[in-house]
Amino acid sequence: MGCKQSLRANSVTWVDAVIQDAEKYRTFLSAKVAALQAHLKDPQIPFASLDHFKVISYLGAGSFSSVLEVQHKDNSTRYAIKIIRKDQITTQPGLAEQVLNEKNVHAALDFEFIIKLYFAFKDNTCLYFVLEFATCGNLYDLLKRRRLNEDEARFYVAQLILALEYIHAADIIYRDLKPDNVLVNYDGYLKLADFGLARRLDEKKKAYSLCGTAEYIAPEVATTDGYRGYGLGADWWSLGILVHFLVFRKTPFVACSPAETINAVIQNKFRIRKIAKLSKKIETFLYEILEKQPEDRLGVKGKGVLSLKNHSWLRGYEWMTLYKKRVIPPEPNPQPQWVRNIDWKPEFSSKILYEKEFEHF
Repeated sequence: MGCKQSLRANSVTWVDAVIQDAEKYRTFLSAKVAALQAHLKDPQIPFASLDHFKVISYLGAGSFSSVLEVQHKDNSTRYAIKIIRKDQITTQPGLAEQVLNEKNVHAALDFEFIIKLYFAFKDNTCLYFVLEFATCGNLYDLLKRRRLNEDEARFYVAQLILALEYIHAADIIYRDLKPDNVLVNYDGYLKLADFGLARRLDEKKKAYSLCGTAEYIAPEVATTDGYRGYGLGADWWSLGILVHFLVFRKTPFVACSPAETINAVIQNKFRIRKIAKLSKKIETFLYEILEKQPEDRLGVKGKGVLSLKNHSWLRGYEWMTLYKKRVIPPEPNPQPQWVRNIDWKPEFSSKILYEKEFEHF
């Protein structure tokens, strides 16, 4: 009898701890979001220049940017610098405005699971974002090494839920969730990066552009006509695709071309292929979050993100404990994954290029 009472008491203590943790996190998040909203009204960011940094290595390049690992000359702190050439982003309509929006949104963000933007500046030829440097690659690199079990996947997904919950509370939609944009830091925790497609929703709580990566965009994004628009639920769809990728190492809607993939997202019904042993909890999570109708989707329906966080696959997670990094990660000391190359030289111009377009950068 005493043993049963002890087990019951321990159970009650654990439930109470989860409830208390959730309440602490709600209070904490409320303060974080209030600060975010204030910063969005006046997104100030410290100034720097390329002369303040020593280039350590060239890390890679995107469509319109290059990324360097650098060290601040005054305090030896290491950063990643994203360098965007003005002439490359003025060739397509809307790109210059997108970069200015990225700066203003990212400068306001201050969250443990989001890459911090420390400085932004420009010179005659380029725009520069000085970012927190996550040393151990991204989720895609991690998945190339091994398949994750459900507990490991849940650890990573829980951090992304908190990051999205934080920006969504300020009506910011991310729109580009995929493994490549989720970085792994030295401590084994994640950092959401690249806010190039993020934007604040309009007064109707909508965004309208068709953008993102074909395999990860939601059906309502794929079918947007510029008038109906879509809301924050599009990010939860992308999270569902990411969960599928974490446990299967493949996305559920994929074809021979981006256009065919988008058509599959619109037309095909989601099905879990029984090639891996999954719990019923994660199966129901995937089916509910990959619901084509956004109003019926986990993260939107019911109590929104609270319903998502209380789903059986995540129920009992201690969110404040996670935010404080008191959960042991699957890889406590991941190895650096960046392939470094020191062959980089800055480009200079004696004339200020596109001065009017980037007057407010």
